[in-house]
Amino acid sequence: EAMADAAVGTRTLLLFNFDPGSARLEVGYVLGRAQWGRGLMREALQAMCASAFGSLGIRRLEAEVNSSNVASIRLLRSLGFVHEGTLRKRWVAKGAAYDTDLYGLLSGEWPHSVEHRARAGSPARACGADGTRT
Repeated sequence: EAMADAAVGTRTLLLFNFDPGSARLEVGYVLGRAQWGRGLMREALQAMCASAFGSLGIRRLEAEVNSSNVASIRLLRSLGFVHEGTLRKRWVAKGAAYDTDLYGLLSGEWPHSVEHRARAGSPARACGADGTRT
């Protein structure tokens, strides 16, 4: 039972704010610090993108990221997400307001964006879930 509890907290992928009329989903994720650098979130996001754009028929995925979370930004970009803007002082955590960056990925850009980066030898493609090189 303790092992099952530990496994549950290592990787969480959330899909929310589904808009059926626009075929749009927002994605969020959390990864325990002990699991960083192992490619776990990359694997989860790749599978989610494939399913969302495949069998679910989603047209657009969006992700909102704290502007200072360089590893998460690197991961999203390596999967083809495009920076679409910054939402200034969007959220408050621990008493401080912070900016978030909005990233989007369209169905027509998947998986071509990842394949293009792999062929081009992009350094972002070689990053783990926490943005470190693998």
